[in-house]
Amino acid sequence: MSRSPKIARPVWRSSVLARAAAGTALAALLAGCHADRVVESGYPMPYAERHPIRIAEGGAVHEILIGTGRGSLTPLQRAELTSFAGSWRRRGTGGVTIEVPAGSVNEQAAHAATREVRAVLTAAGIPPHGIAVASYVPLPENTLAPLRVVYPTVKAEAGPCGVWPDDLGVADYGLQVENRPYWNFGCANQKAMAAMIDNPADLVQPRSVQAQSAARRRTVIDAYVRGQDTSTEVRDKDGEKISEVAK
Repeated sequence: MSRSPKIARPVWRSSVLARAAAGTALAALLAGCHADRVVESGYPMPYAERHPIRIAEGGAVHEILIGTGRGSLTPLQRAELTSFAGSWRRRGTGGVTIEVPAGSVNEQAAHAATREVRAVLTAAGIPPHGIAVASYVPLPENTLAPLRVVYPTVKAEAGPCGVWPDDLGVADYGLQVENRPYWNFGCANQKAMAAMIDNPADLVQPRSVQAQSAARRRTVIDAYVRGQDTSTEVRDKDGEKISEVAK
């Protein structure tokens, strides 16, 4: 009985197949843990697009506590109200309203102080026709409620923060596979940045450049014509040059 001869397989073919299989497995493994792998999702990836800083209308409020037996402002209250009225010229976008508490224990005293409050506002530069008086009901009513001075402003805001539409745990496997930032990421930073903006109009257009100092320009030009150094020499409080401190 004759046996069929065995066919010898080339060694190079087996090694090539083994390497290809190993390379495919390694590529699949690396693709699963690559840190830059991002899949498009239902909301923007940049946090500035998810939580944009918006310009909205707000209000500036100054509260004044009037005692039941006084009916007038203290010297400190007059100074604080004058400073608040000064900010109206820079930030105000409308008239000023004096809100008097109704039904509170100091209602009569607050009404008596309204005339003095109006006089302080007028003296600070607010036109009389731009000042109105209204009433509001404090909660609870039988409390010592403040007299409030209010005017509208333009403010920058962002948020709301603390919104968690997705589960960040192991239950939401799809979120982990997509490797995308969670929705609330960056919201607190945007909200804090909006609160620090002094003039929201700066978000719309830059401020105009101020005029140069004619006196300083003349000094620099004269020094340049004489061949002298035109740089400014700054010294600290001890009289040493700033450039020589680190030597």
